Amino acid sequence: MLKNFQHLEDPRVERTRQHNLVDMVTVSLLAVLCGTDECLEIKTYGLALPLWLERFLELPHGIPSHDTIGRAITSRLRLKLA
Repeated sequence: MLKNFQHLEDPRVERTRQHNLVDMVTVSLLAVLCGTDECLEIKTYGLALPLWLERFLELPHGIPSHDTIGRAITSRLRLKLA
C-alpha cells in the first residue's frame, strides 16, 4: 500500500513540513477503513496504535494533530480537483 502513495506530490511548503504526507494519508486511510469519518477520529485512531503504525511508517514527530491531518487532506483534494 505504501508504494502506491510514494508518488504523491506534497503541495505544502517544504520548510514547514513536520509530518510526512505518505504517513498522514496512510493513517487516514486505515482509520477510515476502520470506520472513522472525522479528522479528530483519525488522530485518535493513530494515537491508539502508535507502536503498530511505527513499524511501517516514519512518523518523525508522532501522530499529527487533527488540524494538520485536515489541512493535508484538503490540500491534496484541492490540488486534484483544480
